[in-house]
Amino acid sequence: MSTGFNWFKSYKITIHRATKMWDWDEHKIEYIGGGSTSHSGHNISVVQDLIEKYSGKRIPTIEEDFISSEDENLHLINPKEMSEICERILSGNEVNETDLRSRIQWFKTLSDEGYYLSYDYM
Repeated sequence: MSTGFNWFKSYKITIHRATKMWDWDEHKIEYIGGGSTSHSGHNISVVQDLIEKYSGKRIPTIEEDFISSEDENLHLINPKEMSEICERILSGNEVNETDLRSRIQWFKTLSDEGYYLSYDYM
């Protein structure tokens, strides 16, 4: 099973509130200036554990339906800070044991280029 991974420069949240019977609330997040792919759940878990070990943070997992306002704080990690976290991870040997060095290097490159990172909620 895989989960969406996003990198982006900015985002826009749009919420359509139900106004009549049989209508429903619709929440949408648009990632601007980036891309997306998917990663396996196991690798996400290993990467998230490494990031948390070296920073106390995790790449946010975002579910559109759980967003309650258009200015909601998504708890994104600033790209500069994410780059520093990746550098700390890459300077150790633990990342070699996970066989995910290239993933962390890619995250560092994205962060160096000013991208925010997030995962989709499964």
